[in-house]
Amino acid sequence: MSFIAAETDRPAAPPWRAARHQKMVRAATEALRADTPEAVSMDAIAQAAGVGKATLYRYFESKEALLRACLEQAVDELGARMEAAERAPLEPPARLHRITQEMVEAFSRHMMPLRPLMQRHTDLQDDWRRLVLAARHRLVWVLRQHFERGCAEGWYGPVDPELVPHMIMGMIRSSVTHVSGKDLAAITDGITAFVLRACLVEERRT
Repeated sequence: MSFIAAETDRPAAPPWRAARHQKMVRAATEALRADTPEAVSMDAIAQAAGVGKATLYRYFESKEALLRACLEQAVDELGARMEAAERAPLEPPARLHRITQEMVEAFSRHMMPLRPLMQRHTDLQDDWRRLVLAARHRLVWVLRQHFERGCAEGWYGPVDPELVPHMIMGMIRSSVTHVSGKDLAAITDGITAFVLRACLVEERRT
């Protein structure tokens, strides 16, 4: 289930149009991994996607609209991967590590690079804030399901399933933003180990 509002009253785009849209969003996402949002040009994105600049603007009225589509896709893909990780036939510590890994990578590679753009363009703030809030609800929901299930299975002690997800998200955001000299794997391992030390019942600790 996606928490991003969909325009359900519109007919579905033809497959070729959806594929072209996806190709342009992917090209923009790859460009953002190599440069800042303001340095990424629509010309470069169009060239990478194999379309003309005029075609790119027919799909996205501005670079900000294209970058918003990148954020929407990143959020949707992250939510789906987290949900898949929680459904995996693994013990709770391994599921939590996988969920945390997905979040650390997505925050670092997709969401954090777009924050300066939103901060510099106040006209984007309300629109993007609604998107980020919807995304946060989805990610918190998956984490809450994880801890409720872990408690029911006897792995976690009496943790607060409302509070702990927000704490984890805060640790991830702060670590990705402010901790230098650490790769993403180290951040994932550190946060997971910290949470498990606090939440695992004594007999589950090794």
